[in-house]
Amino acid sequence: MGYFGSFPTYTVGNVTAAALFAEARQDTGRQAALERGDPAPVLAFLGDKVWRHGRRKTRAEICGPMDTAPYLAHLKARFAG
Repeated sequence: MGYFGSFPTYTVGNVTAAALFAEARQDTGRQAALERGDPAPVLAFLGDKVWRHGRRKTRAEICGPMDTAPYLAHLKARFAG
């Protein structure tokens, strides 16, 4: 099929990234670090939550069911006000 790099794969990536970022920002320490410009706590979160699994787990196993709410909230915050 050759879907690598197609619009649907970018969309799934964007929705997943928004959900992960929303989860990472729930921790006030990580949020404060981001506000200081320190990405280390978020990188540690991603390492523990995502990267350590490699391809052993699916996106759904790592992140749960696809939820567009964090992505839509991001788009509204960025483009609607």
